[in-house]
Amino acid sequence: MQVNIDKLSQKLSADPKANVTLQKMIMNEMSTAKKSTAADALLWLTRSLRLIQLFFDKLVNGEKEGGPVEDLAAKITDAYDDIIVPHQGWMAQQLFG
Repeated sequence: MQVNIDKLSQKLSADPKANVTLQKMIMNEMSTAKKSTAADALLWLTRSLRLIQLFFDKLVNGEKEGGPVEDLAAKITDAYDDIIVPHQGWMAQQLFG
């Protein structure tokens, strides 16, 4: 996550007036033919934050349903499978899946 935050921060620092909001940053980036670094960083940062949210949801719901809270690895794996795996390339799925 920090890598993606750093990419967005660097983009902001490069031109603070033009990149005053994330939306403007992405729009400015899309209007150029350059690589979409900020858009990719924002996309993966959003996915990472969603992963954490889903992990906590699974913890809370598991406790409410009387399930074992100690099984953190299973809960984070489930969240990862739901959020990240659908966006990984074929090779990454073969290596880590």
